[in-house]
This record gives sequence, C-alpha cells and structure tokens, in this order.
Amino acid sequence: MAQSLTPQSVGTDGNLRIHFVEEGVGIDPLSAADVIAGVDVTYYLKTFSYTQSETNIEDPRLTLATTPSKPGPTTYTFEMTYVFGDETDDAAREALTKGTQGWFVIRWAHDNAATFAAGQIVDVVPVEAGSQRKDTPAANSQFTITQAFGINGVPQEDVTLIA
Repeated sequence: MAQSLTPQSVGTDGNLRIHFVEEGVGIDPLSAADVIAGVDVTYYLKTFSYTQSETNIEDPRLTLATTPSKPGPTTYTFEMTYVFGDETDDAAREALTKGTQGWFVIRWAHDNAATFAAGQIVDVVPVEAGSQRKDTPAANSQFTITQAFGINGVPQEDVTLIA
C-alpha cells in the first residue's frame, strides 16, 4: 500500500494581506480596483482575530434517550491591534475612526507583495468600527490601539475578486 503524500502548507509570514474599503457610493468590495484604492492595514497589524461560532439549537423529543440538535445562527467577531503614532503615516488610525463603515478584504495564503487582482479568492467582512482603545504602553514596545468591529452584514468567504 502506497503512503499518501503530505500536502504542502503555506506559512503565514508574508502571506496575508488586509485592506479596509470604506463604504461609499459606487464602492464594490469585490472590485480589485476598489480594494486597491482602500487602506492597506497589513503592516500596521500586531494581531487580528476574525472568528465565527455557531449556535447549537436543541431539538429534544419526549421519548429519546439523547437530545438531538441542529446548527443555528453564526456569530462573527472581528478585533485587531495595530500600531499608531507615526506623524507621517498613521493611515490605519485615521481610516478606522469609531462609526466608520466599510469592509475588510482579507486575502489568505498569497504573497503580500502581490497586489489584489481579479480572480483572487478573498473574504469580505462588512464592519462598523468601534472605539479606538489605546493600549497601556510598555518598555521596549510600540504604541498600539486595540479595536473591535461590529459585523453589520453577512461576511462573504472565499469569493472571487472582479476587475
């Protein structure tokens, strides 16, 4: 019996790109041109968390010895920590003020240096920016902001960018 091959993996370093596209008239977060025109937050990020959890809906029956269940609604969360304070380039802090609405467009497992282009697979997360919370400064560190974002629509995962 032949041993199956181990699939190749892609490291996260240098292979994740995130742009913020502010909502506006005629703006399409699936348009590569609109994504490119958005704010590239990739290298501002210290951390980010985009998670989803699914509610479990119990469906008990009178005489069953077990309680069946069904998948319920999905809850998404999005939070990031990013650097700030550069007097010449503070684009993430300026673009993500509280109440700003738009989309995070995330391209996974693809070289950061490559610009967004039609045909690439991305996730599009519709958000409203929460408060920018300055983190406590520490020795030998950078100034950072941690910010949560409300999910104000249905995220689109593994969608294809258009021109």
